[in-house]
Amino acid sequence: MPGRDFYAILGVERSADEAAIKKAYRKMAMKWHPDKHADSSDAKKKEAEARFKDISEAYATLTDADKRAAFDRYGEQTGGPSGFGGFSGGGMPQGIDPNEIFRQVFGQAGMGGVHMGGGAGGAGIPLEQLFSAFAGGMGGMGGAGGGGHRVMQRVVVDCSLEDLYTGARKERKFNGKPFALNLRPGMKHGTKFKFDDDGVCFELRQEEHQLFTREGDDLACSTFPSSPLSLFRGETQQIRTLDNRRVSATFNAFAFKASITGEGMPDKHGNKGDLTVFLFVNPNELIAQAHSWGWVSLLICGFYLLVAYPSIAMMLGMAAVFLRRAQ
Repeated sequence: MPGRDFYAILGVERSADEAAIKKAYRKMAMKWHPDKHADSSDAKKKEAEARFKDISEAYATLTDADKRAAFDRYGEQTGGPSGFGGFSGGGMPQGIDPNEIFRQVFGQAGMGGVHMGGGAGGAGIPLEQLFSAFAGGMGGMGGAGGGGHRVMQRVVVDCSLEDLYTGARKERKFNGKPFALNLRPGMKHGTKFKFDDDGVCFELRQEEHQLFTREGDDLACSTFPSSPLSLFRGETQQIRTLDNRRVSATFNAFAFKASITGEGMPDKHGNKGDLTVFLFVNPNELIAQAHSWGWVSLLICGFYLLVAYPSIAMMLGMAAVFLRRAQ
């Protein structure tokens, strides 16, 4: 039964030398590494895993003189000659680890002996940085051609929501060199400041806020009613903004949210999103208020009955005493 064509898998001629095979492996491995398809569909993930294994097996075979000679003679066939390590139906040859091959190839030439980190295991350069370095083509690493790409080091900069609302200046150091980051109002989580010549990329990370949550340019927060009665009659509350102003949030009767136009996050043009304030009711407070109202109603009814129907009023009074003792 005919098997796979390792030359076709790597996209090289049968006469390709080891340098050409290694170059082709780098290109194909960067394209099909499973970590690069982590956010893809399940079908795409499975395809990437299968192709990455095929690419690794093809490279391991064609860069080994004995295995390549056997492959050139017999091809990959089920039930092939004994000793033809592992070419029997599409699985990885015993002892071959695709991630180990990946680390070896990308950790050797052109990277100063640094070994791969990220999903491939090991420590050092994360996979996403290597993917970024190869984004413009296959030049720059391990003699694959081109003028060279600097691997960018990612540095996270934590920012409060207030910093992103009003704008701020952040100062950081990288390799002993100071950098100033000017945050304009409205910048978002994940915004990057790249310094190509220094090989560093600063990335903003928005900290969780105690009061506000952010969705794009819109903000949301919550508050409590001043009293249970305000749910029936409506009320206006003062909300403190991220720049320490106070704005009015008006809740209509039986309404549990209020929108304030133009009090959200600013965009790059100076326009602002909206602020939505949600009204949350404390159940314990409602129960206490209802209990209080119940006793007030009972007293009013008791007074009326005392005047109009003394005997019934006496019975209700006894019931009230019983209820108090039952508590």
